[in-house]
Amino acid sequence: MKYWQLRSVVRNVEPFRSVAESNRDWQEFLIWLKNEASIVQSQDRAKLDYQLPDLFVKTVLAQSDLTCYVSHDGWLRSYKTSPEDEVVTVLDAFNRFGADKLEEAWEKGCVDISDDLPQPKNLQ
Repeated sequence: MKYWQLRSVVRNVEPFRSVAESNRDWQEFLIWLKNEASIVQSQDRAKLDYQLPDLFVKTVLAQSDLTCYVSHDGWLRSYKTSPEDEVVTVLDAFNRFGADKLEEAWEKGCVDISDDLPQPKNLQ
């Protein structure tokens, strides 16, 4: 997951900050967080598009209290539309559908995941 994608999903800085502080190898991300306004304004692609370590991303997502909703008609949403929607953590959504789809669901409200869901077996 890229830096900008993670910050788009987890806008609360606390999970990001606490995870970055927990590992010496991730201290650089604290500096990026402190300078984020400047990084965004200058469109520093080296930082914004940086592929964060999976362990860092998963730990930040796990510390977040955000949830997503998976509908039976193949949509991942940042909001609930039906009582039948499956509630999933953002970490679970990341593991199941990937960074691009998770970020798009948070940015646009929903994303089509029908191709990513298990297909029913043909009963012939």
